[in-house]
Amino acid sequence: MPEGWRFEVLTCPNSVELEAIQALNIATGVAPLSGPYIRGEVVPSYTSAIWASDGTLAATSNVTARYHPRSRFGGHVFNGSTSAALDHRGLGLGKMATALVLIESQRAVGWERALAQVAPDNIPSRRMIESCGMSRAEGVATFGVSPRGTSFTR
Repeated sequence: MPEGWRFEVLTCPNSVELEAIQALNIATGVAPLSGPYIRGEVVPSYTSAIWASDGTLAATSNVTARYHPRSRFGGHVFNGSTSAALDHRGLGLGKMATALVLIESQRAVGWERALAQVAPDNIPSRRMIESCGMSRAEGVATFGVSPRGTSFTR
């Protein structure tokens, strides 16, 4: 980490932290999670935050334990909402934010597997996810329906 930078995993971000997380997601084209979701009011939620020395949020990633224990995905968590500020791209911050939140959430809830989603043409995000140990799961697909010309995330 550069001098003066800090990182943390938040389980219930305050209003300033929450606003920074959602603003960074929006600025990078990632659909932000709702406040209650990020704060863990709906399901257990963990959000990594990498803060630059000037106090701005440089990168973030989230893990939620959203799957019912007896469902097909019992023991799984979902990783997403990963963003790195445009002026801090290319430093590996997305990978650091993702790795940090995966490690800390695994310690907290003891998940067995983590799931993530990435658009087929988003090669940088796919490489980042793979660098954190995830790989394409055969037999698992996600389908989304959105208005023409829009997308849920990059």
